[in-house]
Amino acid sequence: MVKVGLWCVQDEPALRPSMKSVVMMLEGIIDVSIPPCPSSSSGCRKRSNVASGSVSLALDFPTWRIYL
Repeated sequence: MVKVGLWCVQDEPALRPSMKSVVMMLEGIIDVSIPPCPSSSSGCRKRSNVASGSVSLALDFPTWRIYL
């Protein structure tokens, strides 16, 4: 659900999903990819694990950290 929320608050309106897409993401009908880092977020960075082929997004804020 956090990834869906991050898609919905993108700075660029064209990057935000339609409500139909949001519902389909929440119902598990379509996969939710990792959203791009918002341009105003300086604490956003992507990490990749070459061995497992996975990519994660870390958002660092002064008092908490989210891993997706």
